Amino acid sequence: MEKRIFWEIIEKSLLVQEDQANELQRLLSQFSLSDIVDFEIIMRELIIELDDYKVMGIPKIIDGYVSDDSYIYFRCWIISKGREIFDIALQHPDDIAKIVDQSTLPDFEDLLYIADNAYQFKSGVGDDDDNLPRNIAYSKGLDYDLDAPPTKGTKCEERDLPGVYPKLWAIFN
Repeated sequence: MEKRIFWEIIEKSLLVQEDQANELQRLLSQFSLSDIVDFEIIMRELIIELDDYKVMGIPKIIDGYVSDDSYIYFRCWIISKGREIFDIALQHPDDIAKIVDQSTLPDFEDLLYIADNAYQFKSGVGDDDDNLPRNIAYSKGLDYDLDAPPTKGTKCEERDLPGVYPKLWAIFN
């Protein structure tokens, strides 16, 4: 699967926002098992690409804190919003203010399970199968959690958040 196809699947799933996870799984299940594995690999690469201190400042302002899990789920949420939002988060993180408000829940943990669920649905294998997309991607060194590469960039101190993210700060503080 090409990255372009990955983003097309994400964009199509956005049309069904109230149940985006199920729509993603439905769309992905139409692809080959190899493509489903590729989807997982691309997703993990993108989660790792988003691991940057300038991105980490966004959920710090929205939620007031960042834990390991909440940061992973936040990066999944960014990916689930499509290529344009992904690029904004990396290049101009304060511009995420255009799509958030006090009611925003920046969490899309379900993205982490889409490929495995689609793979199991299509193949009939169980949850412990070594060929599940998560296991294949992990064996290729694509870990976004405990064995992830170091976070990129320079850490932003709490006192600097209002100046670095003025648009987001105005919404949430």
